[in-house]
Amino acid sequence: DIKIIVVSGYSDEIIPKDMIDAFIRKPFEGSQLLSAVRRLLDIGIRRLPLY
Repeated sequence: DIKIIVVSGYSDEIIPKDMIDAFIRKPFEGSQLLSAVRRLLDIGIRRLPLY
């Protein structure tokens, strides 16, 4: 399974929450990206239904 981090200048409200694992709004700092990656690695693999 692949974790999905979405990086966008738009609001996170337009992205289905069940399709992503993390959202970072642009502009962002490197520490924010590292924090998101660390958080996803710490929670383990989340199972999503296959389409």
